[in-house]
Amino acid sequence: MTRLEVSNFNFRAIGESGNLGKTWIESCSLGNSMAQSAVVRYRELDALRGIGAISVMIGHFMVAFHTESEIWHKPILEMIPYCLGLAVYGGHSAVLFFFVLSGFVLSLPAVNQTPQTYRVFITRRFFRLYVPYLFALALSIMGNLRWHGPLELTPWADHTWSQTVHARAVVEHVLLIGQFDSAQFNTALWTLNILLRLSLFFPALCWFVLRVSPWTSFVTALGLEAVSTYFQTHKGLNSYILTLHATAYVIIGILLARYKDQLFSWAANLPRLLATGYLAAGLVMFWWGSLVFQLLVKLALHHNPRFVGFDLVIGFGAAMIMTFSVSFKPLSTLLNCNIPQFFGRISYSIYLIHSTVLFALLHEFGKAMPTPILFCIYVSTVVAVSMLFNFAVETPFTTFGRSITRRSSADITLPNATEAAVEVGSDQLTQRLLAHEIDAAS
Repeated sequence: MTRLEVSNFNFRAIGESGNLGKTWIESCSLGNSMAQSAVVRYRELDALRGIGAISVMIGHFMVAFHTESEIWHKPILEMIPYCLGLAVYGGHSAVLFFFVLSGFVLSLPAVNQTPQTYRVFITRRFFRLYVPYLFALALSIMGNLRWHGPLELTPWADHTWSQTVHARAVVEHVLLIGQFDSAQFNTALWTLNILLRLSLFFPALCWFVLRVSPWTSFVTALGLEAVSTYFQTHKGLNSYILTLHATAYVIIGILLARYKDQLFSWAANLPRLLATGYLAAGLVMFWWGSLVFQLLVKLALHHNPRFVGFDLVIGFGAAMIMTFSVSFKPLSTLLNCNIPQFFGRISYSIYLIHSTVLFALLHEFGKAMPTPILFCIYVSTVVAVSMLFNFAVETPFTTFGRSITRRSSADITLPNATEAAVEVGSDQLTQRLLAHEIDAAS
């Protein structure tokens, strides 16, 4: 990476006048028309991604020892400690955040009028997501070969590595085709199945969201959630319905990218007290918004349905948190500290590796070791192995995928999943962003 100065190129905010400019499909043949532009790394989003991965990691440890469905059948007052703890181990909200973040960062080239060809996009996603997925899958299969059988802890913990390895299950996990038990080897890999499927049609989805009005996109997201909830209540969820479910949150991310200049500028110019209030509202929506609707249904109907449609509140909370993480200086400063940035760098490796480490420890020690000691060993092992995995697998293959698709040495690419072009101007947000590290892809 080499340091560069930001040029005086002004990016037009897509959506200001209804002229959406060039999008993914229309612009595939334009070549490098934006060579003058610069990219700004949204390091805050890296940190949020790391925090989300930690939340998933802790959440899976919790459900290995505590059955969530039993908690939901308790009186509401007895559920309060669990509900408050979702701010730490709310892995479900973190997964939805990953979908919103994916929609945001993957649409930035089109929003900033620096679109990639479909070949470039798919090639980079292949090496960024799929190749590390294969390595993580191999580690999980080796673990399953060594340990298998029920743990007799919770139904969730007894599901993964419950039986020996079969060749058909391995082929299904490698090819990601059809319906298969995505939690058999690694309980976290089901989201990778969805993200890889979404990658195939993401350019078309991005084109649609940038072409139509925001209200049309919003109604589309609502419709996808309505369809998902219908199938959940009538026929049950499967990977295809979950893909529809995830698409709603990708749409939210694309909308955030489409209006990022307006939203980031608005948030940056709010009085600090008001900005703090908006951020607090976003956090409440993200951690407990869906939960509130579920509790209301429990009070009204006296049973415990968990409708996936309620999760839209989490998606909008995630978008608010992303907005204020970049635009609200106190939060931005906190997220740019070394520790959040460190976990942001290894977040994908944590997500891929933690389940294998967890089930290896559970099978090796089970109930023989005190839970607090097991938890400390679990966290430290996950971090250590994730650092090694990031160094040996994730970073080299991501870099390789980027290098073989670089069209010319002058191309501006996205060195990390959370980099974006920025409009150069004189407003408060620009001055804040220019203080961040600005890199050009070497």
